[in-house]
Amino acid sequence: MTSDKTVEFLHQLVEKAYRLDLLKKCRETKYILARITFAQLLKSRGYGSSAIGRILNLNHATVLNYFNSFEWFYKTNENFSSYYQAIEEEFTKTYLER
Repeated sequence: MTSDKTVEFLHQLVEKAYRLDLLKKCRETKYILARITFAQLLKSRGYGSSAIGRILNLNHATVLNYFNSFEWFYKTNENFSSYYQAIEEEFTKTYLER
């Protein structure tokens, strides 16, 4: 698992890209897509569904649903895939190359 600094940095990147508060309790599509993006980014860095759920104040089953939904959104929603790729690139460029 990675550090709390990584989580905070990814959190800021996702909020900046989507222009919203990631932790706001809201079921609008843009909020859900932002949380799916954040969850997938953390999953790819070794976090499990329970840990991600604690970070987002969600049940681990909701996070598992996000994992299952990610691939479909990535393939079918051009904006979603663009945001995800841009955030991943920004993280690699800015955070990992420090």
